[in-house]
Amino acid sequence: MAYMTNGMSEAGRRIHQAGLAFQSKVGGTHRRLRQQAEAIEREQRAARLEEEARARREELQPRWKKIVNEVAKKHDIPFRVIMSDRRSYNIVRARQECYWQLYTETTMSMPLIGRVTNRHHTSILHGIRRHCEKHGLGCPMGLSEWRK
Repeated sequence: MAYMTNGMSEAGRRIHQAGLAFQSKVGGTHRRLRQQAEAIEREQRAARLEEEARARREELQPRWKKIVNEVAKKHDIPFRVIMSDRRSYNIVRARQECYWQLYTETTMSMPLIGRVTNRHHTSILHGIRRHCEKHGLGCPMGLSEWRK
């Protein structure tokens, strides 16, 4: 019995080691599969959280940005171009429509509209008047009666 260690015969030890090797292979496969499943779950959770954050950002987006985005989409002009200094005809007309909608659909004053669009409040006044003239609209709250 010189070959016995810890009360186990040589054959028993080989069987035990073979069993451990099999368990580690199977366990390794299960471990890899579990790790892959966890990685997929993490990716799905991250995508879901990103989608929820995007929805919250859109929900929290200021009303004035939503209005400018709607006008930009209507005129097929990017938001950044409407907010730029460019003065081509179609961009100016879209920008003037933004001024008119911001003034009539929100409680924003002309100086506040000017601040968010990086313009002077008199440019906002002019844009609202021009938009009203072009579309035959009555100017809101007596803007047509102001000094021209």
